[in-house]
Amino acid sequence: MIYHTNVINLFQRLLNHGVPDGPVKSCRDHAQRITFTSLKEIRRLLALQELRYGWASSIGLVLHPLSVASFGSLEEISQTYPDVTDVEQSEPYQGLLVCLRALASLSSYNFYAQPLFRLLTQKCQAMDLPLPIELQSTVDHYTSEEWTRYVASVVSSQYIADMSKSAPDTESARMDAIISAWEGLTLDEYAKGKERRH
Repeated sequence: MIYHTNVINLFQRLLNHGVPDGPVKSCRDHAQRITFTSLKEIRRLLALQELRYGWASSIGLVLHPLSVASFGSLEEISQTYPDVTDVEQSEPYQGLLVCLRALASLSSYNFYAQPLFRLLTQKCQAMDLPLPIELQSTVDHYTSEEWTRYVASVVSSQYIADMSKSAPDTESARMDAIISAWEGLTLDEYAKGKERRH
């Protein structure tokens, strides 16, 4: 699964810059078909879990398939549905909602589900994907200033998220610094930065 996702992302940049049809496109399309089929099966298993057992007592190991299914579904939606108004009845979107409901429930007793939920809902907002009302109170909680300050105070990581940073600037690339910067981050600022890059 990770291999095929990497293949898609590796070739996406080439395809977006007008590389003609050929082996590169063929390989990417093949990887994308396999990935989307795998994601569909993961989403079906997660929907079955939700239907039969719910999320109130799920173990933390379920976070990995939730993460793969969520971010994979967002990738699939971005590739398959250029107009997000058509997405609400689609299988990838419905599967994404299962993942978000699961993370909302898991976040009450699993810390790692909290930032994952926040990242996913921020991506949904950036893509203009509608979120159901039942998730909105959880979104509001994990985007609040209070939650952001709390996370910045309890999370400490020396992991360098951006390896492209130069050696003198590695301090700002550490996860601690990135999470601390969330307090001042808004989607409007993200959009302005995105415009500047293009």
